[in-house]
Amino acid sequence: MLLQLLRLLNLLTGVLLVGSFVATFLFEPGIREFFTKQPSRIDPGLLIPVLRLWMVLTVPALAAVHILLTRLLEMVGTVRGGDPFVQRMRCG
Repeated sequence: MLLQLLRLLNLLTGVLLVGSFVATFLFEPGIREFFTKQPSRIDPGLLIPVLRLWMVLTVPALAAVHILLTRLLEMVGTVRGGDPFVQRMRCG
């Protein structure tokens, strides 16, 4: 059950990441305004592209974690089935 919850949370993180990526385009003027008004050490012209780059680079990591959790769930399923670590044939 824990592995299923982790896989669900991983998928939810991916959905939120994609939503956040889209939001960086929709709310870019507000983000720029916020960081230009603050006495910040961060250049908004550099912050937004770097933020988007980190979001794009996170997608492959989320995909890898999803694959890992899915395979781990399959392994646990074989143990429950009484045939530990024997790969079942997939149809389709």
